Amino acid sequence: INPLIIKYVQLFIILLSALLLVFIGRLAWGNRGYIIGYFSSILFVVLNYRFAGHLMPENWQFLFLSIITICLFYHYKGNKTSSIILGITLGLSCLNKGTTFFLFPLIIIADLVYSRIKNRIHWQNMLLFAVAFAVITLLWSVYLSNERDQIIYISSQTGEVLLDGNNEFC
Repeated sequence: INPLIIKYVQLFIILLSALLLVFIGRLAWGNRGYIIGYFSSILFVVLNYRFAGHLMPENWQFLFLSIITICLFYHYKGNKTSSIILGITLGLSCLNKGTTFFLFPLIIIADLVYSRIKNRIHWQNMLLFAVAFAVITLLWSVYLSNERDQIIYISSQTGEVLLDGNNEFC
């Protein structure tokens, strides 16, 4: 692959993530959120444009987490499509960085609390989210298990990834 293509793809990912920050600001704080979103997106691009020259999982991870944030907002509004996109995006995020797997149980716990307190039919969205997440992660896990002739979930380095995370002292 031509390195120039990687630079353009990474730059596109950074710019798309920055645009999503504006949308997240609008969702979180209404019309005032546009100003917050614009400032945060400009700051994000200024601080991260130099990383466009390198193929880094962190750029993709920020994009995934931005999409997850938006989908969570609509997921709790009852939008079934957002629940499916949330599961798919979280599954891809886990394949990109194994440490984000811990978001899955947190979202399930939040869904259980939400369905118990606020919305009794929210379990449908929770189920769509869980199935979409399972499809993405299990497809990769089945492929990886067949390649390695042993049962592997998400990554062949799952133990080390989940133990280390970003902890330089491990």
